Amino acid sequence: MSHAQGFLSNIEARGLNSSIKDRFEKKRLELFGNNEIILNDALKDLIQEWEKLWTAIVKEMNDCFTLENYDDPEEGVGLKTQLELLKRELSPLKNEFHSELLRHGDTGELEQFLHSKKCLYLGTSLTYFI
Repeated sequence: MSHAQGFLSNIEARGLNSSIKDRFEKKRLELFGNNEIILNDALKDLIQEWEKLWTAIVKEMNDCFTLENYDDPEEGVGLKTQLELLKRELSPLKNEFHSELLRHGDTGELEQFLHSKKCLYLGTSLTYFI
């Protein structure tokens, strides 16, 4: 949901006049009625195989997880800088999800969440990609 709200809010923040929000919602309801993923029967076996392989990858990622892997300035942008960039990029987005995230920035909860294992690795469910 974050990606969709961010995309749609970004359109508004840039002052683009578009019917994409209405078209997106119509298509979302068509594809994900009752928040369930509607799969073509031909894709079910492929998705199950993908989920099995992805679960093994996530297990390996979890086993190797350390916060230091994400905070090496020699390899990229450090966690503190990433947090500041995130706050700056989210601030113009006017939607419930991102506004709520930013509200937690003053209490330190945002930083604690963003640096958590739960946030820094992907889960096994296909719903993480929706």
